[in-house]
This record gives sequence, C-alpha cells and structure tokens, in this order.
Amino acid sequence: MEDRDSVGIIDWEMAGFVPRDWIRTKFRICHAMDFDFPGHDGERLGERLEWRRRVQLRLGEEGFHEVSEAYMARLQSTVRDG
Repeated sequence: MEDRDSVGIIDWEMAGFVPRDWIRTKFRICHAMDFDFPGHDGERLGERLEWRRRVQLRLGEEGFHEVSEAYMARLQSTVRDG
C-alpha cells in the first residue's frame, strides 16, 4: 500500500451503526475477523491472528477505545442469569 493514506475494510455481513468503542472491541473479541482466504486451508492461522491484533493496536493508536472486558462481563452475566 505504498503512497496511500488509508485502507478500507468492508464486511457487509457485519455492517451497521455501532458505538465508536465497539470498532476496536470487535477486533479484540471476534474470531470472524480471522479471515480465511481461499486456497490457504487454514495453514496461516498465526498470520491471521497477528493481523487482527495489529489492526486493533493501530485503532488504539488512532484514539479508538475498546471495551472488551465490560463486554465479556456483560455476556457472562447474561449467560449466568439466563
């Protein structure tokens, strides 16, 4: 991506309005962001995990907060309390 300022990542399946903090949080918690590209048969899982980690770290550098701990606590209480 030489000589470019930005990159867009679009996944229409997950499109919608979300709070700003959810953008980075999604990369922290969602394994659906570990994209599996055709022809790789899962052999590059480490690279996919590293990609997701690097994206969420970069979002943090750009001022995006994450709320993964609060999200997981809420999810666990919902499951526990039924």
